[in-house]
Amino acid sequence: NGKVCLWMNLLGFEMTDEDSGVERFLKDVGFKPDGVTLCLVATTPDGKRLSFDRIMNDPPWTEADFSGQIPVLRKIAQSPSLGESLLSSWWSPPKRLAWTDDAAWGVFAANMGVMAAIARKAGLKGLLIDDEDYPKTRQYELMPGEPPYRETCELARKRAREVFSRIFDAY
Repeated sequence: NGKVCLWMNLLGFEMTDEDSGVERFLKDVGFKPDGVTLCLVATTPDGKRLSFDRIMNDPPWTEADFSGQIPVLRKIAQSPSLGESLLSSWWSPPKRLAWTDDAAWGVFAANMGVMAAIARKAGLKGLLIDDEDYPKTRQYELMPGEPPYRETCELARKRAREVFSRIFDAY
């Protein structure tokens, strides 16, 4: 569509400061993308780290965990040169989710719903879903000990419906 998006690798960086550094970075590099891909990271009051790259294995997220970041994300989304910005999620879990584990997939689906709600509240265009297998857990391959192929395909379709319905409901 002719849009240019820049990946902003903000691993470990909680965007709670009104000066997120994004505009300064873009000015320094002299590049004017249409948007950036942003990474959510937060620390809960009890010290748990929540992160876009572990969203499949994280404990349940709440919007409150990221509430301090919404004004910064909104500022980025309202920037004339960053109106096409997205929140990133990695769908390559450090620990593989069993296709038969309703509870684990339920938490992941709910976390994605929270991420979509944050993107909507911040005025971002949506989510970037990256399913590259960075930790080499082979989440999307049929593994020994799993249900037969056809049954696993049905489970995978069910999981996709669960996750995407939470995203669509929230956004």
